[in-house]
Amino acid sequence: MARPKGQEGKVRGIKFPTEVLEWLESGAQQAVRSFTGEVLYKLKKLKEIEDAGEKASA
Repeated sequence: MARPKGQEGKVRGIKFPTEVLEWLESGAQQAVRSFTGEVLYKLKKLKEIEDAGEKASA
């Protein structure tokens, strides 16, 4: 199997072209950003619900 030109890196002892590792890393970073954004959105919604509950009970 032909490998793309460029440097290689190792992950758990397996050699991968640097381009593949960069692609995987960018995908992982995007997934983390998406997850973090979703968590922050849900926390904001929970805070709004909590604030509405406090106003209703006051």
